[in-house]
Amino acid sequence: MTTVSMPAAVEIEGVVLEVFPTFGMAHVRTALGSVYGLNRTTPGVDFDRLQEGQRLLCEVKEKFHRVVHATLVE
Repeated sequence: MTTVSMPAAVEIEGVVLEVFPTFGMAHVRTALGSVYGLNRTTPGVDFDRLQEGQRLLCEVKEKFHRVVHATLVE
């Protein structure tokens, strides 16, 4: 039997670049320029309160550039 390992998650800090409330998605840009996506169902953050310019600490699946958990940085 072959075991497939899931890609490891890494923590990154970024700034909310844009929020699309109609589509339920937002993008976060890191200091190195990478852009990651999160959506209305991403755990840890209240999507309806997201605003451009806020800083987030995100747990990201690197392979897919997908945020699996986000926390607002005060």
